[in-house]
Amino acid sequence: MNKKILITINGTDNNSITLPLKELSHTIIFGASGSGKSNLLHMLITNLTKNYSPDKLKLALIDPKYVEFDAYKKLPHIHNGLIKWFAAVPAFLDTCIDKIKYKDKNALLIIIDELAELTFNKDIISKLTYILDKGEKHNIYLIMATQRPDIIPKEIINKTKTQICFPIDSFRLSEDLLEKFELSKRQNQGEMLFINSNTKEYMQTAYIKPSTIKNAVKNCKKEIPPEKKH
Repeated sequence: MNKKILITINGTDNNSITLPLKELSHTIIFGASGSGKSNLLHMLITNLTKNYSPDKLKLALIDPKYVEFDAYKKLPHIHNGLIKWFAAVPAFLDTCIDKIKYKDKNALLIIIDELAELTFNKDIISKLTYILDKGEKHNIYLIMATQRPDIIPKEIINKTKTQICFPIDSFRLSEDLLEKFELSKRQNQGEMLFINSNTKEYMQTAYIKPSTIKNAVKNCKKEIPPEKKH
């Protein structure tokens, strides 16, 4: 999982920024509605599918907002279909955990677009915590986005290696996160501060058009040979 993935562009000189998938393990993204976090997720998904074939990387997409990931429902990389309904999430996470327990080495990236919708369920939090603790050794990565970090359990936030913050109301962040992300320096839509053990850098998301997403899915499907009929 060392192929470089286009993340975004540098906030000062507009140079592109790429990172290996392993450096994004595990990631949480904060940002107000419309700040750019969902656009970043689309950027990641489309670039991952360009760099990894479905037999090398599967994507598990959890979409409590019901509409954000619809464009990917026919993507051959999808693991067990899109998950939109809250009631389906625990069993779906169990299939991800099984990959850890049975030492399945095929890489899996789990993306959750609005984590806050899931946090009132203790069973889901327990399963996410297990994946955060055990997943990386088994090539299972977790990227979560939320506009409500104030209701995300600290145990979840503290277990992430990479944290990204887009513009967000200051009351949504705890004191330690306010200090960490220096909100006063980031005012424009699409600007973010990216922090992990190797990097602390201001970045600007590049806008990705719906037609680009559609073409990315279409091109992936073309690359997969049709199943032979017996």
